[in-house]
Amino acid sequence: MTGIDASSDLIEVAQHHAKLDPSLDDRLNYIHTAAETHVNEASGKYDAVVSSEVIEHIHDKDFFLEQCVRLLKVLFQFLWCFLSYMWLLHKNFLSISA
Repeated sequence: MTGIDASSDLIEVAQHHAKLDPSLDDRLNYIHTAAETHVNEASGKYDAVVSSEVIEHIHDKDFFLEQCVRLLKVLFQFLWCFLSYMWLLHKNFLSISA
């Protein structure tokens, strides 16, 4: 499993947490980069991409999502996790019926 983050501080936190569980030794790889940059060397590499609480911090959301999809071997194995549904409602990706 590979974890990427644009924040070197968060990569260090993740590496520290991984050391607390010996069963994870040699099973995790952390890279200090952004998805938009990582896609240049890893296009089509991953079985799944999980973006957790990131989208609300991204300026060009459409470009970010396109790059995340480019990281996948097969389309539609992308999971978003975020705090606000407002962006999805605005982009018509999500509809809520009463």
